[in-house]
Amino acid sequence: MALVREVELDTLLALRDRALTPGHPGRPIIWPYDNESATHFGVFIAGQLVGCVSITPQEMPGRAARKPYHLHSMAVEPEHQGIGLGREMLASVLETVRNLSGDLIWATARPSAVTFYRRCGFQAGEEMLVPPTNAPMRYVWRLTGK
Repeated sequence: MALVREVELDTLLALRDRALTPGHPGRPIIWPYDNESATHFGVFIAGQLVGCVSITPQEMPGRAARKPYHLHSMAVEPEHQGIGLGREMLASVLETVRNLSGDLIWATARPSAVTFYRRCGFQAGEEMLVPPTNAPMRYVWRLTGK
């Protein structure tokens, strides 16, 4: 059984490095939005950290909302993918955002993750290139009341 709970950023850094930048050591794993207003979550199985996600109150470019939250740095260890942990983390974070009176949750998603977000009720925008790496990404978003 998995447990999703709030953690300190430092708890997630090794997992972020392994899961979000494989084969590219030295790429950023801490972002400007990992600031004092960010909240970080880990998903644990038998006490072992196997997934992570963070949220920060932040406006979504091009989409107005009263109290939006930026979802970022979501990852699950490869050997634990495909068993519903991403959905479980996302459901927990959505509940947290609702409890904080947030009305929109959004992220920039890799093309390979867009289908996952759509299955979780998110809409997806057009592909764009995100600096500084010019990686192809798409905005995904969801109203929290749905």
